[in-house]
Amino acid sequence: MTILDVIDTAPINGDTTVIVRGDDSILKNGIGILDAEGKPFRIKSVGLTSGDGDRITTPLLVEGSFQSTRIYV
Repeated sequence: MTILDVIDTAPINGDTTVIVRGDDSILKNGIGILDAEGKPFRIKSVGLTSGDGDRITTPLLVEGSFQSTRIYV
C-alpha cells in the first residue's frame, strides 16, 4: 500500500479537489483509494504533476466529500 500526503483540499460541486505530494505513478482515473480512517473513495480524474524530486505534487478530483491528511492507495 502506498501513502500520499494531502497538501490541500477544496470542494467542487459535491466532489473534492485534492492536492497530494508523493509518487503519483500509481494514480489512475477510476481507482479506489482510502482516507486515513479507511473510508473508501474513487479518483474521478488525475491532473498534471508539477515539481521535481521530493516536492512533486499532483491534483486529483475525488468523488464525494474528502477530508483527510493522507491517501492510501
